[in-house]
Amino acid sequence: MISRQAVNQTPGLHGIRSAYLVFEYMAATQAETGRTVPGGIGELPAVLHRKCRDLPAVFRPPGALFIADHGRQPTGCVGLAPCTHKRVHFTGQLR
Repeated sequence: MISRQAVNQTPGLHGIRSAYLVFEYMAATQAETGRTVPGGIGELPAVLHRKCRDLPAVFRPPGALFIADHGRQPTGCVGLAPCTHKRVHFTGQLR
């Protein structure tokens, strides 16, 4: 069974799992675009580093960051980040 949790509402372990999933996605994207693959969050470009370090702030309400679990294992995540135009912006983060 797949469940989902909003990271903004369930920090702690879910937040750590989400940061790891988002980092994996960003590292894979760096590799796919021919850039240096980071070994950790600290090696990401500044804007991506900020996103990984403070997911609840990046995906603050009215947005949210959701993670999907399958058998208590994180399987993916998706984020909705607020935009300056009072709309919600979709940021796909899948594993």
